[in-house]
Parts: sequence; structure tokens; C-alpha cells
Amino acid sequence: QFVNHETTASSSSTYHNHFAPNTVDGSFDQNLSNCLHTDVNRQYRDAWLRIDLRKVYSVKSVKFWYRGDRGSPYKNTERLRGYSLRVSNDTNVPPVESSCYNDTGIVTLPTIVEEDCERTTRYIWIHQTNKGNKDEWCPMLEICEVQVFGCDVGYYGENCSDRCYHCKNNATCGIQHGDCDDSGCVNPGKQPPRCKGCIIGMYGINCENNCSLYCAYGDCDRTTGTCLDGCKSGYIGRFCNKTCSVGKYGSQCSESCGHCSNNSTCYHVDGSCKAGCEAGYKASACKTPCDDGEYGQNCQYMCTGNCINGEACDKASGHCRSCVEGYQGFKCDRDIRQSPTSSDTKKNDVDDLKMNKMILENEKTQKEIQKSEAEIEVLPSGSASGNPASGKMGRQDLVWAKQKIGISIVLTHFCCGDKVIIAIPKKISQRKIILVCTRGIEHIEALLISNSSLLQPDARLSPLISDKQESLSACRRFTETAERLVERDVNYTSGVGTHENHLFVPL
Repeated sequence: QFVNHETTASSSSTYHNHFAPNTVDGSFDQNLSNCLHTDVNRQYRDAWLRIDLRKVYSVKSVKFWYRGDRGSPYKNTERLRGYSLRVSNDTNVPPVESSCYNDTGIVTLPTIVEEDCERTTRYIWIHQTNKGNKDEWCPMLEICEVQVFGCDVGYYGENCSDRCYHCKNNATCGIQHGDCDDSGCVNPGKQPPRCKGCIIGMYGINCENNCSLYCAYGDCDRTTGTCLDGCKSGYIGRFCNKTCSVGKYGSQCSESCGHCSNNSTCYHVDGSCKAGCEAGYKASACKTPCDDGEYGQNCQYMCTGNCINGEACDKASGHCRSCVEGYQGFKCDRDIRQSPTSSDTKKNDVDDLKMNKMILENEKTQKEIQKSEAEIEVLPSGSASGNPASGKMGRQDLVWAKQKIGISIVLTHFCCGDKVIIAIPKKISQRKIILVCTRGIEHIEALLISNSSLLQPDARLSPLISDKQESLSACRRFTETAERLVERDVNYTSGVGTHENHLFVPL
């Protein structure tokens, strides 16, 4: 209790000889002669009593004795209703925001009142703005004695024996339980306001260590750091600092990886396959087989629909057990209902489009070639890019010849051999071009027949035109001969080979 002979008291006004110091004189007599009574004046809008404790204390509560000689409990404290307890560290009347207690003004108060007022302060104010009843001239106070309880700053608890060292501001902890103010705990990992335990996610001495990020719910034992509720998906161990072993994933690593591509391992958290699924499976974890009608890696392909009896194809390879009539191949994707052009090949729409385009392009250039015939000159052997000694032509000679004659050479896919070869006569003035081994022999026929004035068949190619029955074998024989000549006579500088009257260019 802080009120003593050094404590002083002041009031907003005084009625007759009922002075403020009566409230700190140690007398608990509740007759008006021993009490403060503020003045009666219609001009007053408030009344107050200020107790100066002479220094700052950690206050717990304020107790005071009110006038008790007005004849009834109601009348005794009628003028006290609606009062407030306020605090400050200077002598200015504090605002209502500084209040530690505000009376409702709707109940009859006792003549001895004690209210909690946990503040660190020097001045205690009992403040009144309420008139009590409509007949009163102004707000008034009639207080006989005041006591203030608490501890010296920096102390708290019963008998004020505990220190506030756990608070960053160790001078202002809560008087009862040592609650720290907004500055928080001296150890940042502690849980304010009382700093008794660690905040969630911290553990150890002074709560300086972080719980594992992979503890379930982010919490761990405040002393050891052991995860309290197990681990997040993909992690194991007391501290949840170990990932699942290869091939495992999920909660407590209890799930096995699915069918990841190339036998790769899955992601240890959710089992997803980063490289995709092996053939026959789909979805993130590659545990879902392809639906009927799907196949391949990640089930990205559709079956042909030509498997026998409407069966679904193999979900990994797309193969059928057998095919419906009219189709062949492992996937039943080769239509044999149309007559093939040879024992190995069949014409298709794509090739037809390519050949039609080639014919149109050659027809377009025919007039340009005829126009340039008068300007055609015999290319001299041993030109800038050729070899005078050997008579070989270089690539630049070939380009010159193509530009001079104005021919745009177009080839379709080859059908025999693994190379496409163009044979061009050395004597450019003869204007002969031989196409070797195109996709289908009938393509050569169509090209040469429709462009007879442009492309004359060489004698070596005549069997391909005259005898359809042996066209394929003739094509192969001619190609093999040309390849041998190129391999024998190839010029490694220019990449061009020669033989007799022809220039062979491998493409």
C-alpha cells in the first residue's frame, strides 16, 4: 500500500473546509467532517481528486471510502454513480482513454469501493462528470480516504517478490502475473505476454531454435524439438528431417511410387512422376492404367479401332491381338483393301498431293526454261569452283547450272536404298536431268510424260519406263550402281562425285 505521510492529494475545488488532504490522512471515518467535498457551483462540469504517489509504481488496485452519513445506502453514494478511475504521470487532467475503470452509473454503489487498476503510474485520479440526479447543481465528490496497492516497478506477484526480467521492458510488467507490455519478451522466441513458453514453431533454451519446417502443423516439443503431431507428407523421423527412401512417398512414407518413366523415382511428397509415366499409365502418380482405347506413355495415343472383335489394343504398345478383315500390322493400322503399287509400297493421299504439287511447279517453269534456251552456254570444265585437271564440277557450278537453266528440282520420298541421288549431265546444254529412286516408279513416269519437253529420260533410266514389271528391281540396281560410283569417285572437298558424262550429287 503506497499511501503514506509523504502522499499528497489535490481536488478540482473545495466545499467549505472539506479539503483533499483528508483523503490521505489515515482516518477511515466516513462522516463528512473527515472527508473531501468538492464545491457546489452550477458552472462546474466535472469534479476530481488527484493522489500523488510521489513516484511511479506498478499499481494493482485502488480502494477508497466514500461518505456514509446521508441516511441510506442509496443516498450515501448517489453522487458517486458514473465515476471513473484514471491514471497519469503528470498533473494534467487525463483523458477518458487513460481510465482503468468506468462505473456504469446504473447501480447503487457501496461506501467502500475497490477496483483493479493495473497501470504503471504516479498519479491516481477519481474523476466525476455525472451530476447524480437532475436536482444537483453540478458533479460532486465526497471521498473520505484512499489507498493504492501494487509493487515497485520491475516487480510483480504475491508479495512483489518476482522480477520482470523476462520482459524487454523489464520495468513495466503486469503486477499480478508479470505480463509484458507491447515491447514483448526479452527472448524473441518466447510467447508473450507472460513469456513462459515458446511461441509455436520455436523450442529450446530461450526458445532460440526453430522447429522443423516439416513438422505437422509446424509445432514441436518446446524442450527437445521433437515434432508433436508427426511429419508432413514425404518426411519421417523424430524431427521430420528425413525424406522418404527411394520408391516411397506420402504420409509416413507409406505409399509406393507408381509406374514412372524410365524407372525414375517419384516425388517423395505427393508421388508425382516428374518425367511422366511409362507406357500404359497416366495421371500425376502414374498409378492409373490407360482407359480402353488409349495406349503409350501418359496414354497420349488412341488405338486404331481395328483390333479384332472390338478388342482394346495393348495399353503399353498399342498392338492388337489380331486385326479385323482389311487391316494388317501390329497396330492394325495398314489398310490392305486398296491395291498396292508394288509388293512393298502403296500410294496414299499425301504422296498424291506432293506429286501434283511437283508437276504444277515443273509446268510453271517450262516456259521460263524455253525462254532461257537461247542464253544457255556450255559450262566450261574447271570453273571457279571446279577442278580443271580432273574435269570435276564443284557445288557452285551446280548452283550456277540450276540458276542458268531455271530448273527447280523437286523430289518425293525415296523407296529403295537409303539415299536420294541426282544425276546431272556434265554438258548442261543437253538439258537432261535424271531423277534416281523416287517414292514410286509411276511418279517418275507421270513426271517425265507430263514434262517430256523438259525432262528426257536417259538411256540408263529407260528400263524404268518401258518395263513396269521390273521397275522396282531396275530402280534398285541403278541406285546401287550410282552409290558405288559416288563412293568410289567422291570428291571429299566439294562432296561431289563424277563418272563418265554424269555428275552424281548425294542428298
